[in-house]
Amino acid sequence: MAAASGVPVIDMQDIPGLAGKLVKACEEWGCFRLINHGVSEKLMSDVKAVTLSLHDLPPEIKMRNASPVEGKGYTPPNLASPFFEGMSIYDMASPGAVDDFCNQLGASAHHREILFKYSQALYNLAQDLGAKLLQGMGLHGDLFNGWPCQLKLNKYNYSPHSVGQTGAVMHSDPGFLTILQDDEIIGGLEAVSRNTGELVPVDPMPGTLVINVGDIAKIWSNGRFCNVKHRVQCYEAKIRISIALFVLGPRDAKFFPLPHTHRERTYLNRHMAASSVPVIDMQDFAGLAEKLVKACEEWGCFRLINHGVSEKLMLEMKAVTRSFLDLPPDIKLRNVSPVEGKGYTPPNQASPFFEGMSVYDMASPGAVDNFCDQLDASVHQRETLSRYSQALYDLAQDLGCKLLEGMGLKGDLFSEWPCQLKLNKYNYNPQSVGQTGAVMHSDPGFLTILQDDEIIGGLEAVNKFTGELVPVDPMRGTLVINVGDIAKVWSNGRFCNVKHRVQCYEAKIRTSLALFVLGPRDTKVETRLELVDSEYPNLYVPFNFEEYRTLRTTTKAPTGGALELFRVTS
Repeated sequence: MAAASGVPVIDMQDIPGLAGKLVKACEEWGCFRLINHGVSEKLMSDVKAVTLSLHDLPPEIKMRNASPVEGKGYTPPNLASPFFEGMSIYDMASPGAVDDFCNQLGASAHHREILFKYSQALYNLAQDLGAKLLQGMGLHGDLFNGWPCQLKLNKYNYSPHSVGQTGAVMHSDPGFLTILQDDEIIGGLEAVSRNTGELVPVDPMPGTLVINVGDIAKIWSNGRFCNVKHRVQCYEAKIRISIALFVLGPRDAKFFPLPHTHRERTYLNRHMAASSVPVIDMQDFAGLAEKLVKACEEWGCFRLINHGVSEKLMLEMKAVTRSFLDLPPDIKLRNVSPVEGKGYTPPNQASPFFEGMSVYDMASPGAVDNFCDQLDASVHQRETLSRYSQALYDLAQDLGCKLLEGMGLKGDLFSEWPCQLKLNKYNYNPQSVGQTGAVMHSDPGFLTILQDDEIIGGLEAVNKFTGELVPVDPMRGTLVINVGDIAKVWSNGRFCNVKHRVQCYEAKIRTSLALFVLGPRDTKVETRLELVDSEYPNLYVPFNFEEYRTLRTTTKAPTGGALELFRVTS
């Protein structure tokens, strides 16, 4: 399986091991190129010419391309996608679908013949891919039999002003897979690497086809296949043409994961594992403390399920956060704190998409009330914020007890430590897709309880062992735990202060809430004596938490590098 521009390239005539290679590409990338796929290069060139000629028709004729399914006909340029237009043949393999499309547009006999041949060739290839995927998974039956397929003819009307802008925003395809004939000259397709989270250009290769794996395939495979996130960027001021066959989903039957693909796990659990960070059930009491310690040591980032904070309260708090951050700027600026940098953070040059509000020392008497007074919060907002703050604080105390238990230690871990609640909003737009919402950093405190956006992803964590960035995909009703710098010192280096960042995957508002368990209020940060012996000598000298946080800023070392200044020297 050769590789070009990062994505795999698979030869459909390289029969030995072909099915296994296809499955591997679906699992590791969700995006790959096919060569020797059986669709002639002449036919591909002919259908590109037909696509161009159909898009050159007057707007009133193109608008005749209607469909019984809403949104499946002609798509004109619009405010969200000013460069893009597309035509569509929905349920392409059904009797009369191609004829109906050609009749709508008054297509010539030549156009009609090309579309028939091309549609049949791509449909046959889709069926072949379905059979090979079943074979590679050790399964039997028909995969795409009777499923509707949609053929889309796309045109990007790029001009000098559109260079560097987005032609198609970051997305995954909703169906099972897409067979894409991208422009053989004009590039722009970019796919997200599942392993690193980086955008990889999928450069043009004449005569080849691109396969993008979609959402339905991820479910069907019980989370094994990667529903690749991708976008189209404008690289140059030229017309760009692409043609895509979308294999959608079953027509009449409901869709379930195949149990054979992973008998011992539900799709949810498999999906959790696919995001690579550990998932811990707080109600699975057997060995819970040890599991938490192991996740802190090996990842420093993990998800909690059954954590005791109701999903209803989480959704209410997200709505309250949005309402606060939608207030006029002069009101938001009232959110001040006795500790510098702990009030309202407006967008700035370093973080142009981000803004946040903060309740510092959240558990102290009057802190939540003072915050609500600053913003003239309603009774409902005040009540929701109070309940949410208490729920997260209680969870933090529980986690502290469990970590002590898992390490075989006694005492109170977070008792009287200040906690900071942050309400965050990322104001993403089409120009911000692919850019960074929060730069790579580790958290300065002990741990963070994060309610990330349950719809809009973007959080990425560094794998301690490989150094690769791993997307931490959204999972409704769960909470993310990020281990910080203070935990690394406290554990004598055993815990991982995870490096992480937030990337913009799509042009939508992203909201998150985070409780930061910081450091001891009056005593110094230091390693537990029980974790120091001749085999594991003390790594860090004691220091004051607020001094450390200031040092992180002055040394411009947001990824925990400032800890090295407190290393014990021999």
